[in-house]
Formats: sequence, structure tokens, C-alpha cells
Amino acid sequence: MCSFTFCIGHLYSPSQTIDTVKMCTSKYIKYTCGCKKEMEFIQCPARQGTNIRCHPIIKEWGKDSANYCSRHLVKPDAPVKYTDPNGETMED
Repeated sequence: MCSFTFCIGHLYSPSQTIDTVKMCTSKYIKYTCGCKKEMEFIQCPARQGTNIRCHPIIKEWGKDSANYCSRHLVKPDAPVKYTDPNGETMED
């Protein structure tokens, strides 16, 4: 097990082992549209300053966003389309 101060510096809980703390971590953000994207990649101390990453990488939740991702946003003047229960579409 790792010490509490060592783990706090690396954003891990005291219950995680030293082996886990040494791995590279990818933090993800979840948008209200449901999309999840990498928001930050943190190299482990052994890999910092190089272009090498661990394999496998620890994937961690970073935060929830109150916004839609940029791919699901539309321009203010975008045409509005309605779909009825039968699958028929019509524009406004």
C-alpha cells in the first residue's frame, strides 16, 4: 500500500497500491449529451519527459460537464427538423 501523502500528490486514494500509482492515467469528462472525451493525460513519474506511455493506461472519471460537447451543438440559425412517431420528417 502507498502512503497517504504520496497518493494525494498523484490524485489517488490511500487504498491503492504502489503499482497502480506508477501507471499513466487518462482522465475523462462526460458531457450532458452523453459523450465522453479525454480531458487530461497524466504521465506516471517514470515516463515524464518522454514520449512513452504505460500500457495499459488507467482510465478515470475526471468530471461531469453541464454543457453539450462541441460536436452536438448547432448554429443559432440551423434549420429545425421534426420527426413524427412514424419516422416522417418535416422542416420548420
